[in-house]
Amino acid sequence: MKNEEARMNPPSPRLRRTGNEEANKAWASLRVIAAEGRAAERVAGDVLSTVAAKWVTPKYLLSLREELTGLPDGPDRFKLLRQAAGDVVGFQRGDFLAGSLALEARRLKFDEKKHKDRVEGRVTSDEGKKRRDLNEPMTEEELKACVDKVDEIMGLK
Repeated sequence: MKNEEARMNPPSPRLRRTGNEEANKAWASLRVIAAEGRAAERVAGDVLSTVAAKWVTPKYLLSLREELTGLPDGPDRFKLLRQAAGDVVGFQRGDFLAGSLALEARRLKFDEKKHKDRVEGRVTSDEGKKRRDLNEPMTEEELKACVDKVDEIMGLK
């Protein structure tokens, strides 16, 4: 399977052969490891670090609970709680980063669709309208339309 995976997933251009035989062996090992990692991600259906985090976190919490149960109040218990609090902050940072990356991915997808629509000639109703220069004074018609709209919103008309 290792050689088949390595052939199916060619190495990155950065992993080129060098004149050093030891380095070439190391690069070959990295190629196999990378191919196995990609295969495992396909099987797991998610990034390996996410799968590992979902697996290890509950085990960590159960072990921490057992450890804390056996410790009396004092400096050792405080030290363990402080370390656990630091770990929780790390978990939260990871969750925050994952959420930020997901949001950025959605933004990029939206921008890509918007660009594609623009290139293909499909524009939304707002994009087709000519925008008024805000540094120029309003015409009488624009001013009247604005006042009428405010009156309508306020219930005066």
